[in-house]
Amino acid sequence: MDFKVLTDNIIDLISKKYSYLCIKQNEFKEIKEGLSKELPNVDSCNSALKILEKYLSVFKDGHINVVDGQSYTHQTFNLNGKNYDNKVADSYLSNIEKIGPINLGNLEDVLYIRFDTFSESQREHFMKLYSTNPSNEKFIIDLRSNTGGNSFLTEPLVNFMFGNNDNRKKLKLYLRKRIDENNPLILSDFKPNYIFPKFEHDAKKIVTLIGPKTYSAAELATLGLKTVKDNIVIGDVSGGGTGTPLPYLCDGVNFGRIINFDEKPNDFGAKFGLALPSLLIYDADKNLIQNRGITPDIIIPSDESIINNKDLVLEKALELLK
Repeated sequence: MDFKVLTDNIIDLISKKYSYLCIKQNEFKEIKEGLSKELPNVDSCNSALKILEKYLSVFKDGHINVVDGQSYTHQTFNLNGKNYDNKVADSYLSNIEKIGPINLGNLEDVLYIRFDTFSESQREHFMKLYSTNPSNEKFIIDLRSNTGGNSFLTEPLVNFMFGNNDNRKKLKLYLRKRIDENNPLILSDFKPNYIFPKFEHDAKKIVTLIGPKTYSAAELATLGLKTVKDNIVIGDVSGGGTGTPLPYLCDGVNFGRIINFDEKPNDFGAKFGLALPSLLIYDADKNLIQNRGITPDIIIPSDESIINNKDLVLEKALELLK
């Protein structure tokens, strides 16, 4: 394999397709220099993967991933490990039930729900949740350990909490995208994204818990839940990463082609794929989420949130729901 061609192809893809290049041009300069110096000189695909992981991590973007020929994803960035201990939160519950990635527990007249992921494989468990106790009025939605997944699974959650609000249309976030492959600073106009409630019951009274590991689809869920009347967000600033990644083939005759994440580059005559965010996501006030995250209404730093085996974030949520 010609690794000089691979180097040029990857740099070309990033320069033309990466949505957040508008705010990461200094990082891109460092990455180009590093890849151009080291990647052409490797002697195997495994060595190339290590070089790519090393330099693409400079972007600090959890949605930029290298895909090998067999469709295995190699992450280039890991989220901040600071977070709370699930067991401490569990100790507050009078009873607890686990439905797939969802934990349910009663806290007096409050239903505590923890989502650890928005996984497509768990869709049926999410659907079950909405029939578990639809008449319950107070909820704590704990997203502190949720690093994302399928953003479409967040929509029923938001609708369920929003209920039959008088305002049937509520601004959730804004979308933008690159419109010039040669200039990453030229972006589309802001496109609003709204919540359209579909449930007939009244809106819930909720508190949403977030932290450094609240990421990707979990941040989209947080933005949606912020549209619920009187919702309060507590915890630490979220991870700061959204953008709908698309996987591109990096070599071979189909260079630049977009494939599905479950498809193998090998089947298209390629050894590598590269997943790059395709959109830019902003909150309802047009603040960019990438690398900045969502700031809670009440801030309790993650590394100060567990004291003497007490979850201060959860305790504050319970206080607000009294």
